[in-house]
Amino acid sequence: YTAKAFVSKSYTLYSEPTHKELEQAARSSVRQKIEEKLYHDQDRLAQAAASVPTAASTP
Repeated sequence: YTAKAFVSKSYTLYSEPTHKELEQAARSSVRQKIEEKLYHDQDRLAQAAASVPTAASTP
């Protein structure tokens, strides 16, 4: 799964967001989008996993 996110934070003459804060906000947004995609796709994934035959362990 892939997702894109664009984040922006307001800043003033005296304070501005750090690169780390922006990166964390972007990662959080992307993580949330991917989790939503997985949630909507969970039935299909469960069916696909159930239909895969398990291989017998051979020494």
